[in-house]
Amino acid sequence: MRVLAIAALVLFATAGCAASTDEKGHVQAAKRIADGAAASPAPSGSAAASPKASASPTRARGPAGTAADAKAAVPAPNAFDGLGGHHIKENDDEALYSLGAVCGKELSTVSKGQNDGMNRTWEADAWWLGLVAVGNKAVPASEHISSIKKNYGTCKEYTEDKTKRTITGVFDLGKLEGVDSSYAWTEQTVTEDGTTATVCEAYIGRGNVITWITVDAPSPNTAANVCKESSIIAAKQLAKV
Repeated sequence: MRVLAIAALVLFATAGCAASTDEKGHVQAAKRIADGAAASPAPSGSAAASPKASASPTRARGPAGTAADAKAAVPAPNAFDGLGGHHIKENDDEALYSLGAVCGKELSTVSKGQNDGMNRTWEADAWWLGLVAVGNKAVPASEHISSIKKNYGTCKEYTEDKTKRTITGVFDLGKLEGVDSSYAWTEQTVTEDGTTATVCEAYIGRGNVITWITVDAPSPNTAANVCKESSIIAAKQLAKV
């Protein structure tokens, strides 16, 4: 559960994925994002992979169209009903999101332009999903993803929010229609109390908007299936922007 705050998000859980564990994950993700959003007037967020951040009233909105594009890229509340998930309405948040860091390292795009975004989350008995869409007229989504790939390429293991994260490999999202680029990977996480989970982080870009998905589940198969299916749904929505 990470940030964006996303940085997005970031998922968790023990067998059965208890709601209390999910909530803990949500809080961790939100903190990462909020810390980044409040850091400075510029979108230099310090997040890595999980979303939710609170807007800073001292920061101006991005260029005209950015906020609307980001909001339009977020799937509808019922988008993941077919996967057994339900929308967590109280977590909906429109804020100044910034993709700040991946694998504990700041992205090369962090200081460019102004960001607008929206966060939305869903959960089911066996998984939690956080999605953040970010628009930045100064940074093409493909540039964001190139920076993310570069950080990932030198990352094997890191610790965030007292959770140990071990990269398990690049995750194949398959061909996503209507988008420019995408990249995803999976991690195994172990919290301070020994709780283990599988996390899938997926980034999908089109134009100047990037959608970041974090799926957290107790089993690798569940995380992989939900990550792939949700990415297809998110890509279809992004292609409309």
